[in-house]
Amino acid sequence: MRLFLTTVFFCTALLLSAQQPFKHSHNDYEQANPFFTAYQHQFESIEADIFLKDGELFVAHNPEDIKANRTLSKLYLQPIADALAATKGNIYNNADKKLQLLIDIKTEAYATLNVLISLLKDYSSITANKRIILTISGNRPKEEDYTNYPDYIFFDGRPGIHYSEAALKKVSLISIGFSSFSKWDGKQSLAADDENKLSKVIAEAKRLNKPFRFWGCPDTELAWKEFIKLGVDFINTDKVEALAAFCKNFPK
Repeated sequence: MRLFLTTVFFCTALLLSAQQPFKHSHNDYEQANPFFTAYQHQFESIEADIFLKDGELFVAHNPEDIKANRTLSKLYLQPIADALAATKGNIYNNADKKLQLLIDIKTEAYATLNVLISLLKDYSSITANKRIILTISGNRPKEEDYTNYPDYIFFDGRPGIHYSEAALKKVSLISIGFSSFSKWDGKQSLAADDENKLSKVIAEAKRLNKPFRFWGCPDTELAWKEFIKLGVDFINTDKVEALAAFCKNFPK
């Protein structure tokens, strides 16, 4: 009986000590209602892939998917600006809650970033707001050039890179593809060897005091539970409503 109670206490303490995960809407523009579904469910991070074409930034996964009415401004920047206006500067009703817009650049990094920065001049309510984090992923400039960009621009880092102190200040999170470490499908128990590999790369981000995210990872409830246990900060998902419901009941 004593052993049983000790085990129950330990498991309860483990759950209570686990951090409420951040929800990341992967390739959010492929949702039926881009931005608004994730925003309605109070996601902490929303991802948009962008292409530079004819001087304009379009949101799409592939060049052939580009459509005239699907621009970064229309799908994301203007809705965020409208949300800030409606909540008097707080992106969510909870004044402490932040929103990361992860902008995954698919075209050449420097030219695309220059157009993005020029575009953002029309959105000072976003760039001046500390509750909005603009993070550049995908094609990025060289690490030594990170400090050349405005204070409101941050970058998605990678494990194994020895950043300078100045460059590291411009890194807002560390991300890596899940398949580099495991072939686990999230449908059965995670093997101990895979767990060790995943733990090591997560620990590297923790040593840098940066939040961590896997992309291309299993998107099941079992996987979400395992990632939380391992210390993954941003849970990557295409199942916005399902993950929102899961997190609402966490750690029940």
